[in-house]
Amino acid sequence: QYEESIATFASVFTRQGALLAYQTDMAFHRVWLAAILAEANAAQRDSARRAVLVRQAFAHDHRLQSIQVQRAQLLQRAGDYAEAEKILTEMAKQRPDDAEVFYNLGVLKAIEKDFAAAVAAYRKAIELDPQNASFYTRLAAVYSAEGDRAQTIETYRQAVQLGAVDVEMYFALGLLYEQEGRREDAALLYGQLLDENRIDMEAEDYVQLGIALFGIGAIERAQQAYGRALQLDGQHVAARVNWGWCLYLQSNFDGAIEAYRSALARAPNIQAHFNMGLAYLAKGDLSQARAIYAEGIAQYGVEPALAIGAADDLRALVGRGVQT
Repeated sequence: QYEESIATFASVFTRQGALLAYQTDMAFHRVWLAAILAEANAAQRDSARRAVLVRQAFAHDHRLQSIQVQRAQLLQRAGDYAEAEKILTEMAKQRPDDAEVFYNLGVLKAIEKDFAAAVAAYRKAIELDPQNASFYTRLAAVYSAEGDRAQTIETYRQAVQLGAVDVEMYFALGLLYEQEGRREDAALLYGQLLDENRIDMEAEDYVQLGIALFGIGAIERAQQAYGRALQLDGQHVAARVNWGWCLYLQSNFDGAIEAYRSALARAPNIQAHFNMGLAYLAKGDLSQARAIYAEGIAQYGVEPALAIGAADDLRALVGRGVQT
């Protein structure tokens, strides 16, 4: 609702900033701050300029306590950690029941690699707001940086129970489960992420999920993840190639061939090309398999074919009794 006002104010502040000292209307100040902060965000590639804008924005009126946290965040992003910490520390004294203040202080201390102080700040935030999943996610990241695997796993697990929305956190926890040999826990976690049908996940997220599921041997579930990625982005080559490999491993050779042909129709892809030849070979079409392998060698070369494991796949197939 302030967009027009912000645009108007932004156009005149550089030459009329002194007039702000005579304004007592708090709404005016909020609009002015919005304009300056918008400009600061637009200048995000110029940290020095942004720091100046942020200081300018808040220098005229320290009564706006409701947006002091945002001030500290912008100063922190501009690299002015000392000023950001000064603001947050003062706010923590003035508002000892404000979880967001302690959360942002934890973020700042984590950036500065003062992990003990970050843990203390995040724990205080959790004490004040124990249902906020993002607090647990941040705390777990600090434990991970400290190398405390047990605390990292437990804190991530609490975040999941609270409905954390950070997709990368699920992958981080799943990898920790795998490293601990807890494959069933990893499978349940990845399966939960797949079954939630989250609107915030993109095709690339589902490809990563498919890779994670494939890595623990859940081939059918991996195929579902790749299929979800293709629903979101039908042009995603990696999703289609990996989907084809899942079909191949389930002896659906015709489906795999179709997937590889579809991928190759979009762009050359050495993995899709040789996998398609392997699928033809596995279904017994030796002449087509030879032709595709010959085309692949001619197009990509012998060394690249060896590098992606094409020869190893052939040996494994021969070992299962398929004649070439």
